Amino acid sequence: ALTRSGSGRILDQLSDNRFRPLDPNSVPRMVVDMVSMVVLMYDLTVVPFMLAWDLPYDGFSSAASWVTLLYWTGDIVLSFWTAYYDQGQLVTHPKLIARHYMRTWFL
Repeated sequence: ALTRSGSGRILDQLSDNRFRPLDPNSVPRMVVDMVSMVVLMYDLTVVPFMLAWDLPYDGFSSAASWVTLLYWTGDIVLSFWTAYYDQGQLVTHPKLIARHYMRTWFL
């Protein structure tokens, strides 16, 4: 059920178990964020190196490229399933999460 706060914002109060978004402060989300930093460091160092010296993408580099591509794709999907805070309130409604993500991090 959706309710409106005093400021007119829509906040979610889950009354059913159909959708349980990931808490942005949970350990699993923090682990994903830490892995993101490692994958980002790989992308920022190895990809330019491979492109600058026109090295072939085969073997390990090909597999690593696919892994990073799939990781970032999964991270986008996971972001649509992660709640967020708005003025101190945890927002957990799927539509509001999607709208917030599309207007902020997705850009």
